[in-house]
Amino acid sequence: MVRLFAAPIAREPKDRRLHRRRHSGAVRASPQRLRLIWAEAEGCRVVDADGREYLDLSGGFGVAALGHRNPLITDAWRAQRVVHALGDLAEA
Repeated sequence: MVRLFAAPIAREPKDRRLHRRRHSGAVRASPQRLRLIWAEAEGCRVVDADGREYLDLSGGFGVAALGHRNPLITDAWRAQRVVHALGDLAEA
């Protein structure tokens, strides 16, 4: 019989540990199937806590159109000097 799956690796990925810590003891609306924690993002790419790179197909329309950390957007945001806290606006 052909073996389709290898035996599990003893070392748990950092991603899974971070996901379990984030979701333990709390009610969250995020999907449990996707157990990835983004460590960094730029343009259309994201990197998980273990250094694996992915195309971000889950970020929504803003990310799809503009990308993560778009210099034009971040420069305009900094120039506005506006602080956003939970949806409220306050002058910086």
